[in-house]
Amino acid sequence: MLNGTTGHIADIRSHCDESPDAEIDIATLAGIITCSRETFDRSDGGIDLAYAVTSYAVQGSTNDVSTSAIGPSTNRSELYVDITRGRFQNQLFGTRPVTDVNEAGAGLPRLASELVPVLQTRLSRSDARTALALDPAARHSANYAQGRTLAGLHAARHRGEGDPYLDAAIGRAEAAVRRIAEHEPPTNIDRVLPPCPRSPHLAARWRATVADVAVYLATVQPRTRPDQGGLPGVIGSRAEVSDPSRWDEIAQSLRSTAADIVLRELVDHLRRYDEHDVALVVQRRPDWLVHHIESRVEAGTLPGLDLGRFGAVVRDVERWRVEHDLVDRTDADGPLGPVPDDARLRAERTQLQRRLVTRARPESGRSIA
Repeated sequence: MLNGTTGHIADIRSHCDESPDAEIDIATLAGIITCSRETFDRSDGGIDLAYAVTSYAVQGSTNDVSTSAIGPSTNRSELYVDITRGRFQNQLFGTRPVTDVNEAGAGLPRLASELVPVLQTRLSRSDARTALALDPAARHSANYAQGRTLAGLHAARHRGEGDPYLDAAIGRAEAAVRRIAEHEPPTNIDRVLPPCPRSPHLAARWRATVADVAVYLATVQPRTRPDQGGLPGVIGSRAEVSDPSRWDEIAQSLRSTAADIVLRELVDHLRRYDEHDVALVVQRRPDWLVHHIESRVEAGTLPGLDLGRFGAVVRDVERWRVEHDLVDRTDADGPLGPVPDDARLRAERTQLQRRLVTRARPESGRSIA
C-alpha cells in the first residue's frame, strides 16, 4: 500500500476489539488489500480515515462534490485546488480566530465582511514567482537553443560565439538530456553497469552516472562499436575522441560506480550465506578486488557475474594472499603475486588465476543482473 492510497473497508475479521489477530480488507482501485492490526492500529501509525485530506493530496483528483476548509493561512494555490475538485459542486467552510469563546457563532466567519474579501484577496494575488520572473533570460536562451543539438551548442562555444545566452542554453540542453536518460538509458549501458540497485544511495549514484554518460554521448558524439564489448561499445574508443581527458573521466565514473554496486551486492550475498569473514574482507575494499572488477567493466565481462562463484573465488584469492604474505602488497604480477618455483604451488596458482579471469555463467537467483 502506497502513501495516499484510498479505498473502502470491505470486511472486518475480529473476535474482540483488542484481538491481535484482527484484520481488515480494504477495496482499492488496485484490488483488495488485507491489513493486520499492527498495520491499521493508530497507536502504531496506522491508516487514516480518508474523508479529510490536504489540498496537496487531492491535486489531480475529481469528485462529484468537493468540501474544503479554509482559514487565514490558506494560500492562493491551495484555494485554487480546493475550488476546482468538484464536478457538480464545490463547498467552502471558513473559520476565523475569536477572542471571546462565549461569542455567539464563535469560529464562524461573517460572509459579507470577512469571508468574501479574504477570498477575493487570496485569488487576486500570489506570492509565487513565475519561471520567467525567476530567470528573465529563459526565453532568450530557449530561442538560441532552438534547432541546435547539445553538440552544436558546444561547437558554438568552441568557435567563440559571444552570445550571452549560450551557457544558459547549454545548461538547459544538458538538463533535458539527463531527464531523458533516466527513462531511456544510453544504448549498451548494461554491458558495463549492473542494473540499478535497490539501495537508495547507490541507485542515485547509478542514475547520475548514466546521466553523465548520456550527456557525454550527446556532446562528443563518439563512434561507438556495438559489436565490441566493454567501454568502446558504450562510449567509443579513447584514441578516436578529441578530448581524451573527458573520456577518462566518464570511463572512471563507469568503473567506480560498477565496482561500488558489485561490492555492495557481494557483501549482501555473502552475509546471506553466512560467509561473514569473506564479507568483512570485501567490505574493506582491497585494491586488487576493486581493480579486478574495474577491469571486468573495461572488458565488458561484468554482466552475468555470478555472485556465488565470484564470492568463492574472492575467498580463495584472499586465502592465497595471506599464505604468501601478499596482504599488504600491490604486486605487478596481479593479486596472486609472482609465480612460485614449487610445481604444486605453481599449478594451484594457475588454476586460481583461471578461475579469477573466467567469466562465470549466471545462475537463477544468484546473479547481480
